[in-house]
Amino acid sequence: MTKDDDNTCTEPEEDEEDNCDENGDNNGELRENLDFMVWLDEGFTPGFQGKNQQGKMIDIAEGNNRLDQSEIVLIQPGEIDAPQEIHNIWEGLMLAYTSHNCLDTDGNTNYGNCHGLAKDGRMVASTTYYFGMGWILPGETGNEVQSDIFQGDITFEVEQYRNNPNPFQ
Repeated sequence: MTKDDDNTCTEPEEDEEDNCDENGDNNGELRENLDFMVWLDEGFTPGFQGKNQQGKMIDIAEGNNRLDQSEIVLIQPGEIDAPQEIHNIWEGLMLAYTSHNCLDTDGNTNYGNCHGLAKDGRMVASTTYYFGMGWILPGETGNEVQSDIFQGDITFEVEQYRNNPNPFQ
């Protein structure tokens, strides 16, 4: 979270909020009312098959940034915790491996079902992974967020798996 402020105080916002403050003092209400989520955007076929030799997606729903029926949610819809939250993507990849009944433990299935999904949750070399992100402001939210500003940064930390005895610690 880099910013969570009341931007201005319009009349409808002032009616909802007793302490509307335009001075940028981290008083905004948008963060706690916004529902944010992340999922494995693997499409209709389990795993990450990528493109064929002609450059066309093998699974047209892979990487479409829409939550499709069989995709695994990594961060459940809900409030963004301040000042930061940490999620381990390998846990979601391991869950996908188990829930899709994958059999190849190393995730290298020659771009067939479960490609890129290893039993231990690591990312498989030469695989393109897609992660969908979404957020929604629920319809029942009042005018207290009307002019608020919320900003944040997303950081990914990746460690090499090969030749690393404890990659997930």
